[in-house]
Amino acid sequence: EAMMCGNIPIAFDVGVANDLIDNGKNGFIIKKFDIDDFIRKIIQLTEMESSNFRQLKLNSKVKLNNLCLLVHHHF
Repeated sequence: EAMMCGNIPIAFDVGVANDLIDNGKNGFIIKKFDIDDFIRKIIQLTEMESSNFRQLKLNSKVKLNNLCLLVHHHF
C-alpha cells in the first residue's frame, strides 16, 4: 500500500522485499537486521536531491502498478 502511494520503501532483506524493491531504484534493501545501514539509508533519503527523491517515489509506484497489472492479467 505504501508503494502504491509513491512512498519509498526501506526494508530488510527478508520475505518478498527483493521481489518488490529494486535496490537503489525504487527503494532500499537493507542487510537482515543491519540497523546501522537502515539509519544510513534514512539519512541518505533526507539528504537526497529533490529530483532524485521524486524519481525514487515514481519508480516505487510504477513498479507496484506493473506487478499488480501482471497479477491481475494472469488471473
